[in-house]
Amino acid sequence: MRFSPSKRPDTLEHTIVEPVTETTPLDRFPGKTLDGFLIETPLGRGGMAAVFRARDLALDRPVALKVLRSQAVRDDATRERFLSEARAAASLHHPNVVATHRAGETAGVLYMAMQYVNGRTLEKLLKHDGRLPWRRALDVGRQVARAIGAAHAAGLAHRDIKPANIMVGPDGHVTVMDFGVAKPIAGEVMDARTFAGTPEYASPEQHGTGPVDGRTDLWSLGVTLYHALTGRIPFVAEDPAALRRRIASEDPIAIRDIEPSVPLPVAALVARLMSRNAADRPATAGEAIRAMDAALRVARLKWPAVAAAALLLVAGGAVAAQKIRAWRPADVGPAEGVADQGAAVAGPAGPAPADAAPERPPTPSVPWTAKPMVLVAELAGPDGEWLRTAIPDLVSRDLAAAGRVVVLPKSRTGSEIAEAPDMEAAAEAAARTHDADAVLLGDVRVNGDRVQVRLVVLRVRDGRAAREEISASGTRREVNALAAGLAERALRAIENPRNSRQGG
Repeated sequence: MRFSPSKRPDTLEHTIVEPVTETTPLDRFPGKTLDGFLIETPLGRGGMAAVFRARDLALDRPVALKVLRSQAVRDDATRERFLSEARAAASLHHPNVVATHRAGETAGVLYMAMQYVNGRTLEKLLKHDGRLPWRRALDVGRQVARAIGAAHAAGLAHRDIKPANIMVGPDGHVTVMDFGVAKPIAGEVMDARTFAGTPEYASPEQHGTGPVDGRTDLWSLGVTLYHALTGRIPFVAEDPAALRRRIASEDPIAIRDIEPSVPLPVAALVARLMSRNAADRPATAGEAIRAMDAALRVARLKWPAVAAAALLLVAGGAVAAQKIRAWRPADVGPAEGVADQGAAVAGPAGPAPADAAPERPPTPSVPWTAKPMVLVAELAGPDGEWLRTAIPDLVSRDLAAAGRVVVLPKSRTGSEIAEAPDMEAAAEAAARTHDADAVLLGDVRVNGDRVQVRLVVLRVRDGRAAREEISASGTRREVNALAAGLAERALRAIENPRNSRQGG
């Protein structure tokens, strides 16, 4: 990579003369050139820059052209962060790390030309698919861990590992992007007031609880895997201070309480990556990769009892055992004790084919227990309002934590219900498609700091739907308590349906 201000007249006359601001329509720029790059199409806009697909005219190759917003160019701290990202990324050469070709400044426009990666971000994949099958999630995780290992070997902690910074190609190849907040691995103690990164994916130490080193990236990888396996981020709060407190002091709801098909060793691995004490996480990215490989092998064993015992080898024993529910599918009797499982591990039995034991019961419609299966939809409401998804996520968390129902994985269906002209008809159809016993849907209204939520509980069974409507209101700071109250009332409505009507 090179960085050098350009002053060639033939470049300046074709330079982007209109500033790239946070409100400038990006479709104005295709067809213009910037320092030898022909802009073809906008790809997106972030907090401090816009990104375009462009063509390197000298080498005739596509690139991703990141152009710093004009306001950011005038801010010394943001400008330095942009240049630091360019230098950090340029120092790394690895198949799972995006390559930086060039950075420069011309006519007051600061830019960085990077490898153009064909594919979609993991964030977009999860928005579309809801979650990933556990084997695919582990494959993504291994590749991200390799990128993390390359950064650590170069003396850098990425500090912003999250689905939006992970590109997944059509062939499954993963590329980690955006080294904008990367810093040397130096055990620095962070000040929460100068936080840099994405709060929901940042480690407790990034939020100010202790020294930050490479293991902060492994926490973020754990949160990313949790999101990929369940379709939900583990920690949601109404404000940054509350989020910091939750990350620093609470365990997330167990993965298998949200998605029972995730094998226990895989769930335990994620719990280990998300240990609040950095010393309980894998010490290096290489160790994390070995743990993922071990989790995959154990999850493929023929007998669930064997896998349950072998968890001790994968997840560091008691660290994860406190956070993960026991793995007892229907075909494993309660009399099978730990001693017997340990003997099975020590015996001659070896790994069986991947399809030897199903990830969940043979028919997806058959629950692991007799508990009602519940689909929680996104709320209707103002576009861009984060509470539309945050409140259903909180309600889902509290429903699962109660242990009285099984919450179905988050999927595109939840947002389709919220967008449907007749939400209740769409919910009833979704219940039949997904074999759900109940669907929660509704809307949220916001007036300044006040929040009003209306929730409809549809209990669907045998062609009939029992409908009950509940509501709650409060301030944005009271969202957690509001969601907890809605969850408890929804449970009562699910367990004691009334107002039945004949389904269509």
